[in-house]
Amino acid sequence: MKNISKHAVSVLFCTIAIIPNWAFAQTQCNVIGVHIPGSDIYNGPTTCKKMDVASLTVRGPLKLVKTTVSGTIELSGPLTASQSELQDIILMEQFRPVKLKLTDHTVVKGTIRFQGKPGVIHLDKSSEINGEVVNGTVLHD
Repeated sequence: MKNISKHAVSVLFCTIAIIPNWAFAQTQCNVIGVHIPGSDIYNGPTTCKKMDVASLTVRGPLKLVKTTVSGTIELSGPLTASQSELQDIILMEQFRPVKLKLTDHTVVKGTIRFQGKPGVIHLDKSSEINGEVVNGTVLHD
């Protein structure tokens, strides 16, 4: 085995110490507001990147990037999803129409249900909705 100099060892440790936090799996989404610890409930604008989650409840806008949600998303606010795989989405906005934007090969396998005001879904050519849309309109962008 070759001898490793002290300098090489210190460079190795420094390199390990500065690995960015995005290199590790996240255990929760980022929220500007409140996350109830140990739950899937977020109050405020929320972003989930490169995550696999069982379900989400968000009171505010939600942005998903390269994220899989295997259960239901309950949302009161707009949704933007890119390169994500989703199941059922329930939008609970009573006072104004909600907009969803699905891009970059996002797939919704279940139902998108707008409760309250009718909603609008902007769907790009690479994305798809395999389930039903209730109380909403799909616009192909």
